[in-house]
Amino acid sequence: MRLIRAALLLTCLLLLPFGGCHDPAPAGAVILITMDTTRADRLGCYGYDKAETPSIDALAAEGTLFEQAQSPISTTLASHSSMFTGNYPPVHGVRYNGMFTLGEDSVTVAEMLSEAGFRTGGFPAAPPLAPPTGVGQGFEEYELPPKPDDKEVRGGGQGHQGDHDHGYARLAVDSTKTALDFVRRHKGEPFFLWIHYWDPHAPWEPPFPYSSRFAGRPYDGELAYADAELGKLFDQLKAEGAWDDTLIVLAGDHGEGLYEHGERWHAHLAYQTTLHVPLIVKAPGGVGAGRRVPEPVSLVDVGPTILDYAGMAMPGEIDGYSLRPVVEGADPVRRALYLEAISGALVFGWSPLEGLRLDNWKLIDSGQPELYDLATDPGELNNLYDQEIERAEELRAELTKMRADWDSSASAKASVDTPISQEQLDYLASLGYLGGATATTELDRENAPQPREMLHLEPGIFEGREQAEAGYHELAIATYERVLAVDPDNRLVLHMVAMSQSKLGRLDDTLRNTLKMVELYPDYTPSRVLAGQTLLRMERFDEAAELYRKGIEEQQKLLGVADEGLTYRLAAVLFGGGKTEEALAVAEQAVGHGTSDPGFLVLIAAAQARLGLEQEALQNLTGAIAQGYVSRQVLEQEESLAELRALPGFSEVIKDLPPIPAEPAASESAGS
Repeated sequence: MRLIRAALLLTCLLLLPFGGCHDPAPAGAVILITMDTTRADRLGCYGYDKAETPSIDALAAEGTLFEQAQSPISTTLASHSSMFTGNYPPVHGVRYNGMFTLGEDSVTVAEMLSEAGFRTGGFPAAPPLAPPTGVGQGFEEYELPPKPDDKEVRGGGQGHQGDHDHGYARLAVDSTKTALDFVRRHKGEPFFLWIHYWDPHAPWEPPFPYSSRFAGRPYDGELAYADAELGKLFDQLKAEGAWDDTLIVLAGDHGEGLYEHGERWHAHLAYQTTLHVPLIVKAPGGVGAGRRVPEPVSLVDVGPTILDYAGMAMPGEIDGYSLRPVVEGADPVRRALYLEAISGALVFGWSPLEGLRLDNWKLIDSGQPELYDLATDPGELNNLYDQEIERAEELRAELTKMRADWDSSASAKASVDTPISQEQLDYLASLGYLGGATATTELDRENAPQPREMLHLEPGIFEGREQAEAGYHELAIATYERVLAVDPDNRLVLHMVAMSQSKLGRLDDTLRNTLKMVELYPDYTPSRVLAGQTLLRMERFDEAAELYRKGIEEQQKLLGVADEGLTYRLAAVLFGGGKTEEALAVAEQAVGHGTSDPGFLVLIAAAQARLGLEQEALQNLTGAIAQGYVSRQVLEQEESLAELRALPGFSEVIKDLPPIPAEPAASESAGS
């Protein structure tokens, strides 16, 4: 972070002669409004005659509307990362929700503006943008909505009828209140406010009266409800004199399939249904009012545009361009715009989709490439790839060059797997985001199944997951096997069917499917772990140890560091199999490399106790507890720790640990 701050300050110094950081807010203040899951073609100002979006339409009349704004990707975290950094997903490294973190090396708009003296507030409406994802860099205030057990989230606000329940998400009425509170607290100061409206996201359940007025069109009802709340925000900003001099940028982060091309939601396909988004820039002083720009632009242009109005520029080379000159009458920079949809590859093992849009031509590259002329075929129903081979190859050559530049660039930001709780995983799954891979996954562009041909399997995958969660593992296995009959190498389903088989004690079936996963997807650690656990249950210790060793080598090769989870399991397997000295060596090496997991010290203590090194064992157990180890239950009940428990002084060392939780009351199982 110190290097980033130095870079930011240097940028400010370089910009001083041009009205940069010494005058922090030429625009007075900046408000970025992001509308989740919002299709441009479902707003009145974009020509949808069934829309009820007067507030957004009025904003467009006072600002510049970009008719062909493209999101580079149709997932929330990645799209926002592109807006905040000015870079495409392969550069900033975030490719999906719940699986990646925006790295600290990425410089965001909020960091730049904060360094320049702006008060910065970011208010995401849902957990895909939670603080651990990294998109909160630079915001002095960054606030998620309260968790689901807080009744205020699920109950109401003024005008809320209690039937608009998106769970762990901030509703539009509360987003508006949050935005106005921030504006009032920082009136008279330069500020950058980002407010996120989540409501158009599934489930499409608009509150009354929108649920009645839009019966049969709930998505449109969600947009109408969010628009009404935006209208309250805009009216209050005008009433408080905070409108004319404020730069307001409204952007959709991505669209929604709405069953077109067979896609109910978003993320897996790369059609305009999920990539064509609204983008409106209301400049201070009414500059550009009523202007409509037909040329394509990208959401990577949002960050540079905001900074340009603040008299600044993003440091280093980025993919985006400022749209301020366009608002003031110039034509946009003509360039190929990158797009991707690789979540199907990451989660299910399907083909990744990457492509470019240049003018009205759009290439979607995969093992079965597609080329569309959006001017004559906006619905992307007529694939012209075979008729326009030369044009397609020109676009593919440009895409190949982009990939090579990104792969070799020192500025490419390395993303990492996001540590995420089971609660968050379950919530993301409820929104349609299933996790199933890692940030290091190798993607098969040529031979993997096409997402558009496999997307019909997704309801079955969700059904199987729900059955398994309810404890109906026999039903889940049958559901998963129907999916595997069509898509036998589906990475997520192979893992989930193995989990249900494991729950039922079908060890041979579990091992067969997990070993297939390890062969097909060697970087996917959860299946390797499940395979190792299954081998342990079968008392095949040496095979489990070898499986973990190979996994550690694979991760070392991909990431340059050993996987701590696999290393711990290797040490535990060696210890459980009687290879105490080997286990001790593995655990001590991990500690020597700086692991922060106190479980390694417990393993070391157990091995030393078995080897008769009593004082050393107690010292390491004491160290583990000092570093945060708290599981009294493991220490007192785990069979393999009997020698450690037998040491004089063991009880004294663990006396301050929390008591073992009481057993929950017995309840009847939901299923076998």
